[in-house]
Amino acid sequence: MANMEYESSAIDEKINCLEKTQIIKNYYLILGGGKIGTDLLQYARKNRFPFVLVIDRDENVPASREAKIIKTEDELVNLLKNKASASLLEENLRSSRPAGENKEENKRENNGQKTVGENIESQCYFYKMDLDSVSFLLNYGIPEYIIPAVPCHAVAYMLSDLLKFPLRAGENQSPKEIQSKGQEENSLVSELIIRPEDKKLMSFFEKLTASFPEDVISESYPEHGMLFFSYAREGEICPDSCPGPRDRCPTFGRKKP
Repeated sequence: MANMEYESSAIDEKINCLEKTQIIKNYYLILGGGKIGTDLLQYARKNRFPFVLVIDRDENVPASREAKIIKTEDELVNLLKNKASASLLEENLRSSRPAGENKEENKRENNGQKTVGENIESQCYFYKMDLDSVSFLLNYGIPEYIIPAVPCHAVAYMLSDLLKFPLRAGENQSPKEIQSKGQEENSLVSELIIRPEDKKLMSFFEKLTASFPEDVISESYPEHGMLFFSYAREGEICPDSCPGPRDRCPTFGRKKP
């Protein structure tokens, strides 16, 4: 009972901490720099989104060639701090205006009309970082928009990492140092790993896998209990804006299993 109360209070404390963290206005965080992430980045630049940050664990993904590369962690932290300060200043200025001015500005934005600052070119950046370091980024301000473009349940992983992450990062601590510290402490989350020698869980995973048509299984990772599904076969790339009929693949001319 005492342990449950501790976990509940720890979760409440994490939630309260997140609620107090500043939201950086016009900050778009794209998780993944592959084909979809690159398409999103190009769309953001075309529509002049003010500040876009793409992260991916692979430094050679296509998006890295479409944005300014942030080379060091210090450079990233300073950039986020500057954006957070500018966003806070803008919010303070906005709150000091007469209510009518803000209402009129919101009306113009809703009607798709340009407002001051929309002629500024997009600032697009790329930084090599794994998904499990998003918690570190949030410590310096929460993006107004987080856009997942990775082949996994990004929100589930983010929630897991946030619950394992310390409430506040210490000064000059790297993501790895913070994560290792969080893992040493009592964690609210434990990750399930299926070990090869665990015959019972392995058998369950294999039976579960066998219940799906083999043609739609793209990747299988039993050690993490993960299956990836796709109608496309190895070497095939689905075109942009495919209507995706339910029973047939129009691109490769075959029925879907």
